Amino acid sequence: MKDQPIMVYTTFANQGDAERVGGQLVEEKLAACVNILGGVMSIYRWQDKVERDEEVVMLVKSRASLKSALSKRLQELHPYETPAVFLINGEAVNEDYWQWLVEQTGGA
Repeated sequence: MKDQPIMVYTTFANQGDAERVGGQLVEEKLAACVNILGGVMSIYRWQDKVERDEEVVMLVKSRASLKSALSKRLQELHPYETPAVFLINGEAVNEDYWQWLVEQTGGA
């Protein structure tokens, strides 16, 4: 199977946790880049109660060949008991960016 770009969507309670985890994923070459977007309101049901919390979103850019290792490591590092880890397959990305992404994640 040909490798392709993926993006992972997850949320954190605060900027510091997102930066810590995102930095670790980039350092370990499981991600080429992470984007952290602040100030989102999340409404969800947890333990039979509707909750409202401000969170930050982290988008992780990587490769399909790393998705199992990336997902596992993200769940190990994540402070949430049950983190949202959505893997989104990319159909296309510009060639220059794809080459950079592959290089940053240890690919040839």
